[in-house]
Amino acid sequence: LARFAAILPPTRTRTIQQQMSNFDEYAFRKRVDHALQKVRQILESTRNPVYASDVHHGYEDKFFLAELVVRLGLTSIVQTLGALGLSAEKIRMISTWSQTRSVSLRLKAEEKCSFVKEVKKDVESGSRVESKGRLGRLQGVFTTKMVHTVTEYVWKFEGRYEVSAVRGVGTGADDIVAMQSRNYSHEMVSTVKENPRWESKVYPVVDVNIDWLFRQLDQDNFAQFSILREDPQCRTPRRNPQVQGVVDGLQVLEGWCQRLLQFFTSTLFPLWNDHEFDILAGIDVTEIFMPVLPLFEKGAGRVNTGADESDVSVRMRSTDVAALLGEQLRSLNARLASAESTFPRPDKGGIISSAEIRLLAGVNHLQDLCGLVCVCVDFVEDMLRKQLVAAVGRELTASDFNAYSRFHCHRLFRQEYAPRPFCYSVRRTDKHSPEGHISIEQQAADGTMSEPVATIVSHALPGRGAVPMRMEVNAATSVTFGGDRHLHAWLRHSFCGRSAGEAFLGAQARQFSSFIVLIGTIKSATEFEAKYGLIVKDKDD
Repeated sequence: LARFAAILPPTRTRTIQQQMSNFDEYAFRKRVDHALQKVRQILESTRNPVYASDVHHGYEDKFFLAELVVRLGLTSIVQTLGALGLSAEKIRMISTWSQTRSVSLRLKAEEKCSFVKEVKKDVESGSRVESKGRLGRLQGVFTTKMVHTVTEYVWKFEGRYEVSAVRGVGTGADDIVAMQSRNYSHEMVSTVKENPRWESKVYPVVDVNIDWLFRQLDQDNFAQFSILREDPQCRTPRRNPQVQGVVDGLQVLEGWCQRLLQFFTSTLFPLWNDHEFDILAGIDVTEIFMPVLPLFEKGAGRVNTGADESDVSVRMRSTDVAALLGEQLRSLNARLASAESTFPRPDKGGIISSAEIRLLAGVNHLQDLCGLVCVCVDFVEDMLRKQLVAAVGRELTASDFNAYSRFHCHRLFRQEYAPRPFCYSVRRTDKHSPEGHISIEQQAADGTMSEPVATIVSHALPGRGAVPMRMEVNAATSVTFGGDRHLHAWLRHSFCGRSAGEAFLGAQARQFSSFIVLIGTIKSATEFEAKYGLIVKDKDD
């Protein structure tokens, strides 16, 4: 286990722990199981892809797996952007931009609403009045309907949006590559002559930085991600600057996708309140194949490549990666093409068209890819953690680390400087029996019996460095006291962001005995300022 000694980095431990606490293995496996059936259809019938945790492999294979899922995820994201309007040439140009400048995905939108006309029409009310009449031998029933005049005001709503890739701040036309843009209009009716929208409004620009993504691409627009094993900050396949940078970028991109989806589904589409389109079904992407899967191959012979016993035979081949990415692109294009036959053409000018549904379906798929890459690298970390727990025999806690530190302190320090338990007898002089004792104890987090904390102590006797101290009781009274002087230093350890337990001050008196405990601040070498005090007597605890 020596190679895993640096598994807990001192600076990012709490952040990683919080991220791993959100890892839902059941939901993740349910999702992967569905995709695994598709993988077996894509690959040859002789292949046997399974979860990486179900195959014996080496530590280096975990690095390969983390790199693989990131490459698959980033390449799938680029393929999705290509399906949404970025051609291969545009992607190469953006990749060139990213080497020297920042590159962002940008959503711009604006709208205006103008008065068109006033319309008056008669509307029947729901009430009717019936009356009976008689003329000679003739008798009849007369019905009267109530009609009132309603005035309606017609407004013309117009808008435009644009999704593009921007170099820098996008000051020039050469700094912008458009993915999709469209002008739309809609007729709105109100019962009062008050603009139902704004006369003119420009929405705040929504940007997300993606230069880190395009810097990973090669000439064929495939991601070439790798982890620097020799980096001093590289702890595990998950805990390293390269993977953490990708995860941070994907989380920001996922948030941008969510904001774009909210703009269309919550702000724009509700303006057409009487449409009969199933928007949720149109942007559903469950049928698009997700190639980001933490898989190894089971059943191949082992190939020992070194001391870490990495097994290259369990790794997915380059042809497998190409096949998975090809299926993702094919299913994505098929899903986007289905919007053409279900929704109106963009040239009809309405708010909702096949162009918006294609965009939202693609962005929805982007959002899923971002989340899945993050979950897959967390799966690699979770797999490593479970193997470590199995190797150690149980999960280590803060109490274990505290006991480990206390044991090694006795080995590192000389006897006169070794930490000692903070537990002291209270007595008048050495010739008197103790009145009781005082201690600072720490309650273990696992519920076991509390123990005194171990402190490094400097002890001074009266007349040998311990000068008398004075304490003011009130403005006219002060008390001078002496006795042994102890100065304590306590090094409180933490493990995975958690301490070994809460500390508390304890005092206990013997029968027919008493003493006073004062808690306060040492203001100077001869002055003590008491803030709290208590009398302990007759077996008080």
